[in-house]
Amino acid sequence: MMWPESKRLNIWVFVSFLCIGCLHGDGHRELRAAEALVKKERFVEALSRYDRVIKRYQGENVALQAARHASRISVYNLKDYASAINHYRYIVLHSTDERERFEAQNEIANVYYELLADYEQAIVEYSRLLQVTKEEKEKIHFRKLIARSYFFRKNFFQAETEINQINKSGLDEENVYDILFFRANIKMATKNIAEAIEILSDLLERYPERAHKDNVALHLAICYEEKENFARAIEVLDSLRPESGETDYIGDQIKRLKQRQSFLPGAKGLTK
Repeated sequence: MMWPESKRLNIWVFVSFLCIGCLHGDGHRELRAAEALVKKERFVEALSRYDRVIKRYQGENVALQAARHASRISVYNLKDYASAINHYRYIVLHSTDERERFEAQNEIANVYYELLADYEQAIVEYSRLLQVTKEEKEKIHFRKLIARSYFFRKNFFQAETEINQINKSGLDEENVYDILFFRANIKMATKNIAEAIEILSDLLERYPERAHKDNVALHLAICYEEKENFARAIEVLDSLRPESGETDYIGDQIKRLKQRQSFLPGAKGLTK
């Protein structure tokens, strides 16, 4: 028996919808199976299930859900950072939520910076974030991370260039301190010791509590030692004794500096 053309078309559409529904149902069943494996801490098998969903349902919401779960267990449970990056990139490419895409891109940058110490790629990923964000606080944050990445790659000139590009108007005190301390480290690394001393001294005066936490005085003592101004280096270290729990370390450093001082031309020898 032959069905009329219109009825055959309706039946084909109906069957197609049934098949699509079955496929979606299979995808969600795979997700639930993966979640059950996660609860049993069988993370490798769970990741394999999530990847199967992503491959089979490319571009669909169920695949996006799988990518979210897969990125999480890749980072926190398996420490498989290459896998995490791949899944975050999938979210960047396929999510319709602008903020979710932004956060996924941020996670990619953080993995390269914090977990892989791949500072060259971190610069690339943070630069992408810098291009899309309109928030001034986020711009400052990403610019600082790009600057630090250049610093760790020993590209001190570019590190300082990045810092100089930060909009200084409206900076809060925490960012002012961070930028000054970072600049002092650049000056130390490039042997511009006089400039480093000036910045570090300013930090100790203006931000004594934060400077104490970050051992700014020790940095200053190192600078004075670099200049062979051992008397000032000893004076700075001596000021730390009442508040430092590392009195043996401070005492040893002072003793070492006094010994170096005794070798200077015109010195009278080592004294107690």
